[in-house]
Amino acid sequence: VLNRYEVSSLSLEQVSNLRNALYKLQNDQGPNGYEAIASFHGAPGLCPENSTDKYACCRHGMPAFPAFHRLLTVQFENALRDSGAQVGIPYWDWTRPVKSLPTLFTDSFGQNPF
Repeated sequence: VLNRYEVSSLSLEQVSNLRNALYKLQNDQGPNGYEAIASFHGAPGLCPENSTDKYACCRHGMPAFPAFHRLLTVQFENALRDSGAQVGIPYWDWTRPVKSLPTLFTDSFGQNPF
Protein backbone atom coordinates (compact mmCIF):
# COMPACT_ATOMS: atom_id res chain seq x y z
CA VAL A 1 0.00 0.00 0.00
CA LEU A 2 1.36 3.39 -0.99
CA ASN A 3 0.60 6.51 1.04
CA ARG A 4 -0.86 9.47 -0.82
CA TYR A 5 0.17 13.02 -0.03
CA GLU A 6 -1.13 16.44 -0.99
CA VAL A 7 0.88 17.46 -4.06
CA SER A 8 2.39 20.61 -2.51
CA SER A 9 3.59 18.69 0.57
CA LEU A 10 5.73 16.16 -1.33
CA SER A 11 9.42 16.29 -0.42
CA LEU A 12 11.99 16.72 -3.19
CA GLU A 13 12.96 13.07 -2.67
CA GLN A 14 9.32 11.96 -3.09
CA VAL A 15 8.94 14.12 -6.22
CA SER A 16 12.11 12.63 -7.70
CA ASN A 17 10.99 9.08 -6.87
CA LEU A 18 7.54 9.61 -8.39
CA ARG A 19 9.00 11.17 -11.54
CA ASN A 20 11.44 8.31 -12.00
CA ALA A 21 8.70 5.73 -11.55
CA LEU A 22 6.40 7.50 -14.03
CA TYR A 23 9.21 7.84 -16.57
CA LYS A 24 9.95 4.12 -16.23
CA LEU A 25 6.24 3.27 -16.53
CA GLN A 26 5.84 5.45 -19.63
CA ASN A 27 8.64 3.47 -21.29
CA ASP A 28 7.11 0.09 -20.40
CA GLN A 29 5.49 -1.30 -23.56
CA GLY A 30 4.09 -4.36 -21.77
CA PRO A 31 0.51 -5.17 -20.77
CA ASN A 32 0.89 -3.20 -17.51
CA GLY A 33 2.71 -0.26 -19.08
CA TYR A 34 1.48 3.30 -19.29
CA GLU A 35 -0.08 3.09 -22.74
CA ALA A 36 -1.88 -0.16 -21.95
CA ILE A 37 -3.41 1.35 -18.80
CA ALA A 38 -4.21 4.70 -20.45
CA SER A 39 -5.94 2.97 -23.36
CA PHE A 40 -8.66 1.73 -21.00
CA HIS A 41 -9.59 5.36 -20.40
CA GLY A 42 -9.58 6.64 -23.96
CA ALA A 43 -8.27 5.74 -27.38
CA PRO A 44 -8.07 3.21 -28.81
CA GLY A 45 -11.53 1.97 -27.90
CA LEU A 46 -11.25 -1.38 -26.13
CA CYS A 47 -14.74 -1.91 -24.74
CA PRO A 48 -16.83 -4.00 -24.72
CA GLU A 49 -14.44 -6.92 -24.84
CA ASN A 50 -16.54 -9.26 -27.02
CA SER A 51 -17.84 -6.83 -29.63
CA THR A 52 -16.72 -5.52 -32.99
CA ASP A 53 -18.03 -2.03 -32.16
CA LYS A 54 -15.48 -0.63 -29.68
CA TYR A 55 -15.51 2.58 -27.66
CA ALA A 56 -13.56 4.08 -24.76
CA CYS A 57 -14.10 2.10 -21.58
CA CYS A 58 -14.53 5.29 -19.55
CA ARG A 59 -18.00 6.69 -20.05
CA HIS A 60 -18.15 10.14 -18.50
CA GLY A 61 -21.60 11.01 -17.21
CA MET A 62 -22.60 7.38 -16.77
CA PRO A 63 -23.39 5.65 -13.43
CA ALA A 64 -20.20 3.57 -13.55
CA PHE A 65 -17.97 6.65 -13.90
CA PRO A 66 -16.81 6.87 -10.22
CA ALA A 67 -16.18 3.14 -9.88
CA PHE A 68 -14.32 3.02 -13.20
CA HIS A 69 -11.98 5.86 -12.21
CA ARG A 70 -11.31 4.31 -8.82
CA LEU A 71 -10.26 1.06 -10.52
CA LEU A 72 -8.16 2.95 -13.07
CA THR A 73 -6.41 4.88 -10.27
CA VAL A 74 -5.63 1.67 -8.36
CA GLN A 75 -4.31 -0.01 -11.51
CA PHE A 76 -2.14 3.02 -12.33
CA GLU A 77 -0.85 3.28 -8.76
CA ASN A 78 0.03 -0.43 -8.69
CA ALA A 79 1.95 -0.01 -11.95
CA LEU A 80 3.80 2.99 -10.47
CA ARG A 81 4.69 0.91 -7.41
CA ASP A 82 5.97 -1.88 -9.66
CA SER A 83 8.08 0.79 -11.39
CA GLY A 84 9.66 1.85 -8.10
CA ALA A 85 7.29 4.47 -6.67
CA GLN A 86 7.43 4.75 -2.90
CA VAL A 87 4.46 7.14 -2.66
CA GLY A 88 1.01 6.97 -4.16
CA ILE A 89 -0.58 9.29 -6.68
CA PRO A 90 -0.66 12.70 -4.99
CA TYR A 91 -3.94 14.51 -4.55
CA TRP A 92 -4.58 18.21 -5.03
CA ASP A 93 -6.34 19.99 -2.15
CA TRP A 94 -8.34 22.47 -4.21
CA THR A 95 -9.51 24.25 -1.02
CA ARG A 96 -5.98 25.57 -0.33
CA PRO A 97 -4.93 28.82 -1.98
CA VAL A 98 -2.28 28.33 -4.65
CA LYS A 99 0.12 31.00 -5.91
CA SER A 100 2.01 28.72 -8.30
CA LEU A 101 2.06 25.16 -9.57
CA PRO A 102 3.81 22.61 -7.32
CA THR A 103 7.41 21.62 -8.08
CA LEU A 104 6.19 18.23 -9.31
CA PHE A 105 4.89 19.94 -12.44
CA THR A 106 7.24 22.89 -12.92
CA ASP A 107 10.75 21.59 -12.28
CA SER A 108 12.36 21.05 -15.67
CA PHE A 109 15.60 19.55 -14.36
CA GLY A 110 16.33 16.36 -16.29
CA GLN A 111 13.33 14.57 -17.69
CA ASN A 112 10.00 15.53 -16.16
CA PRO A 113 7.24 13.17 -17.33
CA PHE A 114 4.60 15.36 -15.71
